[in-house]
Amino acid sequence: MTKESSVDTNWFLKKAAENDWTAFDNRVTEVSNIQAWVDWTNIGITSKMLDERDLAISLLEKTKLPFNESNELGLRGVLQTDENQHLRRKSAIALFIHGINDEEVLNLLQDAHQNDDELREQVAMLLAEQ
Repeated sequence: MTKESSVDTNWFLKKAAENDWTAFDNRVTEVSNIQAWVDWTNIGITSKMLDERDLAISLLEKTKLPFNESNELGLRGVLQTDENQHLRRKSAIALFIHGINDEEVLNLLQDAHQNDDELREQVAMLLAEQ
């Protein structure tokens, strides 16, 4: 994607298709503070491809770059309308990490804690830190 990054979205989509979530997550952490990747989330978060939406949410969750209204609106759109419940829960986590903890976000975090084995531990740690 950029000179700062040796991967592109296709690399992430390949890892997702292979269910290689460890490599996927490790690389997300590596690129999440590169502005070009955060800018890409505005496209990825509205993709028809589930794995692209997942990538966008993961990048926004991990980034330490300034979180803006466009980022919030993109995550809020997934949280409210995505057909994939797991992505809706991940969006709530990303919003919470960036300081947005309204009732809608908190309700979805509680749902993730109770019903999503993959997210349960992460949500418990986030809520404990609050």
